[in-house]
Amino acid sequence: MLMRCSSLEARHSDLFQASPSEEAPPTLSYPMLRQIVLACASLYATTASQLASVRDLPLPAAKASTSMIGLQPRIDRVNEVQMEQLQEIAHLRRKSAALIERWYKLMILAGNECWSDWEHRTAQVEREIRREEVRQAGDGAI
Repeated sequence: MLMRCSSLEARHSDLFQASPSEEAPPTLSYPMLRQIVLACASLYATTASQLASVRDLPLPAAKASTSMIGLQPRIDRVNEVQMEQLQEIAHLRRKSAALIERWYKLMILAGNECWSDWEHRTAQVEREIRREEVRQAGDGAI
């Protein structure tokens, strides 16, 4: 491992040297450093556990990944079809709502107006009949 690092350092020496624009970090006292490390101690265990769980995950087979990449044009076409279907469904919902509103206005409200008109006429006829009955009853009693 040491040999690899030294060959990397030899090939890319500029990566391993601090740039002149970087400032040296401020020096902290030992109690301050201890306090920082102790404050973050629980994070070390959590991070180690997460890294161990990532290491245990199996890598998918390359064949599966390449087959999924090959499916991308098909997935894109399916997404386009789905968007068109969603737009058509939205259009049909608006159209259905307009038809239901028209049906309600023409059939229900117009029917109610018709019944209301008939009820009004029937009430007028009943009043006329009562008046006539009262008039005839008044004429017959004299």
